[in-house]
Amino acid sequence: MDKEQVWKQFVKKNPSFETSGAHFTAAGLKKFFDTTWDAAQAVPEGKYQCPSLTELIDLFKIKKK
Repeated sequence: MDKEQVWKQFVKKNPSFETSGAHFTAAGLKKFFDTTWDAAQAVPEGKYQCPSLTELIDLFKIKKK
């Protein structure tokens, strides 16, 4: 699964991400992590390359505080 495929999965469940970006509470960030972790675990070993934190921040337009 590449970066765009991960994004499509999140937009499918959260259409507002496409237009207004992602803004996470602590609980939302935990859910994001858990969902990403579960998706990665479903892919056979060696077939998935997890995006870097920088790529995820860029992908989800997460604002650093």
